[in-house]
Amino acid sequence: NRIMLIPIIAPRGTIYDRNGDAVASNKLIFDIVIIPQELKDKAEVFSKLSGLIGTGKDEIERIFKNNYYAPFAPVTIRKNVDKSIAFQIEENKLDIPGVFILTRAERYYNHPESTCHIIGYLGEINRKELEQFKEYGYKIKDLMGRTGIERLFDAYLRGDDGGMQLEVDNRGRLVSILGQKEPLKGNDITLTIDARLQDAIFDEMGSSRGACVVMDVTSGEVITLVSQPSFNPGIFLNSGNRDKITQLLKSSRRPFLNRAIGGAYPPGSTFK
Repeated sequence: NRIMLIPIIAPRGTIYDRNGDAVASNKLIFDIVIIPQELKDKAEVFSKLSGLIGTGKDEIERIFKNNYYAPFAPVTIRKNVDKSIAFQIEENKLDIPGVFILTRAERYYNHPESTCHIIGYLGEINRKELEQFKEYGYKIKDLMGRTGIERLFDAYLRGDDGGMQLEVDNRGRLVSILGQKEPLKGNDITLTIDARLQDAIFDEMGSSRGACVVMDVTSGEVITLVSQPSFNPGIFLNSGNRDKITQLLKSSRRPFLNRAIGGAYPPGSTFK
Protein backbone atom coordinates (compact mmCIF):
# COMPACT_ATOMS: atom_id res chain seq x y z
CA ASN A 1 0.00 0.00 0.00
CA ARG A 2 3.01 2.31 0.36
CA ILE A 3 4.51 1.89 -3.12
CA MET A 4 2.91 3.41 -6.24
CA LEU A 5 4.07 3.24 -9.86
CA ILE A 6 3.60 6.09 -12.35
CA PRO A 7 4.30 5.09 -16.00
CA ILE A 8 6.26 7.31 -18.41
CA ILE A 9 5.27 6.50 -22.01
CA ALA A 10 8.12 5.98 -24.47
CA PRO A 11 8.08 7.71 -27.90
CA ARG A 12 7.60 5.52 -30.97
CA GLY A 13 10.38 5.10 -33.49
CA THR A 14 10.57 7.47 -36.45
CA ILE A 15 9.63 6.30 -39.96
CA TYR A 16 11.84 7.80 -42.71
CA ASP A 17 11.61 7.79 -46.49
CA ARG A 18 14.53 6.88 -48.79
CA ASN A 19 15.90 10.48 -48.58
CA GLY A 20 15.89 10.62 -44.77
CA ASP A 21 12.71 12.70 -44.63
CA ALA A 22 10.69 11.86 -41.49
CA VAL A 23 7.29 10.61 -42.66
CA ALA A 24 6.04 9.70 -39.17
CA SER A 25 7.74 11.22 -36.15
CA ASN A 26 6.84 12.56 -32.71
CA LYS A 27 6.07 16.10 -31.64
CA LEU A 28 6.26 17.62 -28.20
CA ILE A 29 2.83 18.54 -26.88
CA PHE A 30 1.66 20.22 -23.68
CA ASP A 31 -1.01 18.91 -21.30
CA ILE A 32 -2.55 20.85 -18.43
CA VAL A 33 -2.67 18.67 -15.32
CA ILE A 34 -3.58 19.08 -11.67
CA ILE A 35 -1.86 17.20 -8.86
CA PRO A 36 -4.59 16.91 -6.22
CA GLN A 37 -2.37 16.93 -3.14
CA GLU A 38 -0.85 20.25 -4.25
CA LEU A 39 -4.23 22.02 -4.38
CA LYS A 40 -4.73 24.57 -1.61
CA ASP A 41 -8.11 26.05 -2.49
CA LYS A 42 -9.88 24.08 -5.22
CA ALA A 43 -12.60 26.63 -5.89
CA GLU A 44 -10.15 29.50 -6.25
CA VAL A 45 -7.71 27.53 -8.42
CA PHE A 46 -10.49 26.23 -10.69
CA SER A 47 -11.83 29.78 -11.09
CA LYS A 48 -8.42 31.25 -12.01
CA LEU A 49 -7.63 28.35 -14.34
CA SER A 50 -10.97 28.85 -16.07
CA GLY A 51 -10.04 32.43 -16.88
CA LEU A 52 -6.69 31.36 -18.33
CA ILE A 53 -7.83 28.52 -20.59
CA GLY A 54 -11.41 29.55 -21.43
CA THR A 55 -13.02 26.42 -19.96
CA GLY A 56 -15.87 26.85 -17.51
CA LYS A 57 -15.15 26.35 -13.82
CA ASP A 58 -17.88 23.70 -13.52
CA GLU A 59 -16.45 21.82 -16.50
CA ILE A 60 -12.95 21.83 -14.95
CA GLU A 61 -14.41 20.48 -11.71
CA ARG A 62 -16.30 17.76 -13.61
CA ILE A 63 -13.15 16.66 -15.49
CA PHE A 64 -11.18 16.66 -12.23
CA LYS A 65 -13.73 14.46 -10.42
CA ASN A 66 -14.12 12.02 -13.31
CA ASN A 67 -10.38 11.50 -13.72
CA TYR A 68 -9.22 11.56 -10.10
CA TYR A 69 -7.19 8.46 -9.23
CA ALA A 70 -4.99 9.27 -6.23
CA PRO A 71 -3.73 12.42 -4.45
CA PHE A 72 -0.28 12.14 -6.08
CA ALA A 73 -1.47 11.13 -9.59
CA PRO A 74 -1.75 13.97 -12.15
CA VAL A 75 -5.29 14.62 -13.42
CA THR A 76 -5.29 15.78 -17.05
CA ILE A 77 -7.60 18.76 -17.52
CA ARG A 78 -6.83 19.48 -21.17
CA LYS A 79 -4.56 17.75 -23.68
CA ASN A 80 -2.44 19.26 -26.42
CA VAL A 81 -2.84 22.94 -25.60
CA ASP A 82 -1.22 25.71 -27.61
CA LYS A 83 2.23 26.92 -26.54
CA SER A 84 0.83 30.33 -25.66
CA ILE A 85 -1.59 28.77 -23.15
CA ALA A 86 1.21 26.59 -21.72
CA PHE A 87 3.35 29.71 -21.21
CA GLN A 88 0.44 31.48 -19.53
CA ILE A 89 0.07 28.61 -17.07
CA GLU A 90 3.79 28.71 -16.29
CA GLU A 91 3.75 32.49 -15.83
CA ASN A 92 0.82 32.27 -13.39
CA LYS A 93 1.75 29.06 -11.56
CA LEU A 94 2.23 30.89 -8.23
CA ASP A 95 -1.45 31.88 -8.37
CA ILE A 96 -2.68 28.39 -9.28
CA PRO A 97 -0.84 25.96 -6.99
CA GLY A 98 -1.31 22.35 -8.03
CA VAL A 99 -1.65 23.17 -11.76
CA PHE A 100 1.25 22.12 -13.97
CA ILE A 101 2.24 21.67 -17.60
CA LEU A 102 3.37 18.16 -18.51
CA THR A 103 5.09 17.46 -21.81
CA ARG A 104 4.83 14.23 -23.80
CA ALA A 105 5.57 12.93 -27.27
CA GLU A 106 2.62 12.38 -29.61
CA ARG A 107 2.69 10.73 -33.04
CA TYR A 108 2.95 13.23 -35.88
CA TYR A 109 2.51 12.52 -39.59
CA ASN A 110 4.49 14.90 -41.81
CA HIS A 111 2.82 13.74 -45.06
CA PRO A 112 -0.52 12.64 -43.61
CA GLU A 113 -2.90 12.19 -46.53
CA SER A 114 -0.44 11.20 -49.26
CA THR A 115 1.19 8.40 -47.20
CA CYS A 116 -1.69 7.29 -44.95
CA HIS A 117 -2.26 3.97 -46.74
CA ILE A 118 1.42 3.07 -46.42
CA ILE A 119 2.07 4.31 -42.89
CA GLY A 120 -1.31 3.47 -41.38
CA TYR A 121 -2.57 4.84 -38.09
CA LEU A 122 -2.65 4.14 -34.33
CA GLY A 123 -5.56 3.19 -32.12
CA GLU A 124 -6.08 2.48 -28.43
CA ILE A 125 -5.76 -1.19 -27.48
CA ASN A 126 -9.07 -2.88 -26.71
CA ARG A 127 -9.89 -5.40 -23.98
CA LYS A 128 -9.55 -8.47 -26.21
CA GLU A 129 -6.19 -7.33 -27.58
CA LEU A 130 -4.98 -6.53 -24.08
CA GLU A 131 -5.61 -10.11 -22.98
CA GLN A 132 -3.81 -11.37 -26.08
CA PHE A 133 -0.76 -9.10 -25.93
CA LYS A 134 -0.39 -8.40 -22.20
CA GLU A 135 2.59 -10.76 -21.95
CA TYR A 136 4.38 -8.62 -24.55
CA GLY A 137 4.23 -5.54 -22.36
CA TYR A 138 1.03 -3.90 -23.64
CA LYS A 139 -1.05 -2.07 -21.06
CA ILE A 140 -4.50 -0.52 -20.91
CA LYS A 141 -4.72 2.78 -22.85
CA ASP A 142 -1.63 1.87 -24.93
CA LEU A 143 -1.68 2.84 -28.61
CA MET A 144 -0.94 0.18 -31.20
CA GLY A 145 -0.70 0.15 -34.99
CA ARG A 146 -3.96 -0.54 -36.81
CA THR A 147 -2.90 -0.61 -40.46
CA GLY A 148 0.17 -0.22 -42.65
CA ILE A 149 3.72 0.05 -41.34
CA GLU A 150 2.45 1.13 -37.92
CA ARG A 151 0.71 -2.25 -37.57
CA LEU A 152 3.22 -4.56 -39.27
CA PHE A 153 6.17 -3.19 -37.28
CA ASP A 154 4.32 -2.18 -34.12
CA ALA A 155 6.53 -4.26 -31.81
CA TYR A 156 9.65 -2.80 -33.47
CA LEU A 157 8.45 0.82 -33.41
CA ARG A 158 7.01 0.94 -29.89
CA GLY A 159 9.49 1.93 -27.22
CA ASP A 160 10.19 0.63 -23.74
CA ASP A 161 8.12 2.62 -21.25
CA GLY A 162 9.73 4.04 -18.16
CA GLY A 163 8.22 5.00 -14.85
CA MET A 164 8.60 6.38 -11.35
CA GLN A 165 8.37 4.40 -8.12
CA LEU A 166 6.86 6.50 -5.37
CA GLU A 167 6.44 6.07 -1.66
CA VAL A 168 3.12 7.42 -0.35
CA ASP A 169 1.50 7.66 3.06
CA ASN A 170 -1.77 6.06 4.14
CA ARG A 171 -3.74 8.91 2.54
CA GLY A 172 -1.98 8.51 -0.79
CA ARG A 173 0.20 11.62 -0.45
CA LEU A 174 3.71 11.60 -1.87
CA VAL A 175 6.47 10.96 0.68
CA SER A 176 9.48 10.35 -1.57
CA ILE A 177 10.62 9.20 -5.02
CA LEU A 178 12.24 5.77 -4.62
CA GLY A 179 13.41 5.31 -8.18
CA GLN A 180 12.96 6.31 -11.79
CA LYS A 181 13.46 4.51 -15.10
CA GLU A 182 13.76 6.70 -18.19
CA PRO A 183 11.68 5.61 -21.21
CA LEU A 184 13.52 4.19 -24.23
CA LYS A 185 12.47 5.41 -27.68
CA GLY A 186 11.37 2.79 -30.21
CA ASN A 187 13.43 1.69 -33.21
CA ASP A 188 13.48 3.76 -36.41
CA ILE A 189 12.54 2.43 -39.86
CA THR A 190 13.63 3.62 -43.31
CA LEU A 191 11.30 2.91 -46.25
CA THR A 192 12.02 2.81 -49.99
CA ILE A 193 9.36 5.39 -50.81
CA ASP A 194 10.13 8.96 -51.88
CA ALA A 195 7.81 11.23 -49.86
CA ARG A 196 8.25 14.23 -52.19
CA LEU A 197 7.30 12.21 -55.26
CA GLN A 198 4.46 10.69 -53.23
CA ASP A 199 3.13 14.20 -52.49
CA ALA A 200 3.50 15.29 -56.13
CA ILE A 201 1.50 12.33 -57.47
CA PHE A 202 -1.09 12.72 -54.72
CA ASP A 203 -1.62 16.37 -55.67
CA GLU A 204 -1.75 15.51 -59.39
CA MET A 205 -4.49 12.94 -58.81
CA GLY A 206 -6.65 15.54 -57.07
CA SER A 207 -10.07 14.23 -56.09
CA SER A 208 -9.98 11.30 -58.53
CA ARG A 209 -10.43 7.77 -57.28
CA GLY A 210 -7.60 5.43 -58.12
CA ALA A 211 -4.05 4.38 -57.37
CA CYS A 212 -0.55 5.00 -58.67
CA VAL A 213 2.47 2.83 -57.97
CA VAL A 214 6.03 3.64 -59.07
CA MET A 215 8.66 0.89 -58.79
CA ASP A 216 12.36 0.54 -59.52
CA VAL A 217 12.31 -2.24 -62.12
CA THR A 218 15.89 -3.28 -61.36
CA SER A 219 15.49 -3.74 -57.59
CA GLY A 220 11.73 -4.09 -57.15
CA GLU A 221 11.71 -1.25 -54.63
CA VAL A 222 8.41 0.64 -54.30
CA ILE A 223 9.15 4.34 -54.83
CA THR A 224 5.57 5.58 -54.43
CA LEU A 225 2.26 3.95 -53.60
CA VAL A 226 -0.61 6.42 -53.71
CA SER A 227 -4.29 5.69 -53.18
CA GLN A 228 -7.13 8.18 -53.53
CA PRO A 229 -9.34 9.13 -51.69
CA SER A 230 -7.33 9.21 -48.49
CA PHE A 231 -7.59 10.38 -44.90
CA ASN A 232 -5.54 12.05 -42.19
CA PRO A 233 -4.26 9.37 -39.75
CA GLY A 234 -3.76 12.02 -37.07
CA ILE A 235 -7.51 12.19 -36.39
CA PHE A 236 -7.33 8.85 -34.55
CA LEU A 237 -5.06 10.35 -31.88
CA ASN A 238 -7.81 12.58 -30.49
CA SER A 239 -10.93 11.06 -28.94
CA GLY A 240 -12.78 14.27 -29.81
CA ASN A 241 -12.70 13.36 -33.50
CA ARG A 242 -15.20 10.49 -33.26
CA ASP A 243 -17.76 12.23 -35.49
CA LYS A 244 -15.14 12.82 -38.20
CA ILE A 245 -14.00 9.19 -38.02
CA THR A 246 -17.61 7.97 -38.26
CA GLN A 247 -18.16 10.13 -41.35
CA LEU A 248 -15.07 8.65 -43.01
CA LEU A 249 -16.14 5.10 -42.17
CA LYS A 250 -19.60 5.71 -43.69
CA SER A 251 -18.30 7.59 -46.74
CA SER A 252 -19.26 6.07 -50.10
CA ARG A 253 -15.81 7.04 -51.39
CA ARG A 254 -14.22 4.44 -49.06
CA PRO A 255 -11.09 6.43 -48.09
CA PHE A 256 -9.69 3.58 -45.96
CA LEU A 257 -9.46 1.25 -48.95
CA ASN A 258 -5.90 1.02 -50.25
CA ARG A 259 -6.75 0.80 -53.94
CA ALA A 260 -3.13 0.08 -54.87
CA ILE A 261 -3.17 -3.33 -53.16
CA GLY A 262 -6.80 -3.87 -52.16
CA GLY A 263 -8.59 -3.14 -55.42
CA ALA A 264 -9.28 -5.62 -58.25
CA TYR A 265 -8.79 -4.21 -61.76
CA PRO A 266 -8.47 -5.74 -65.25
CA PRO A 267 -4.74 -5.81 -66.10
CA GLY A 268 -5.24 -4.46 -69.65
CA SER A 269 -2.24 -3.55 -71.82
CA THR A 270 0.19 -3.61 -68.90
CA PHE A 271 -0.29 -7.36 -68.61
CA LYS A 272 0.39 -7.84 -72.33
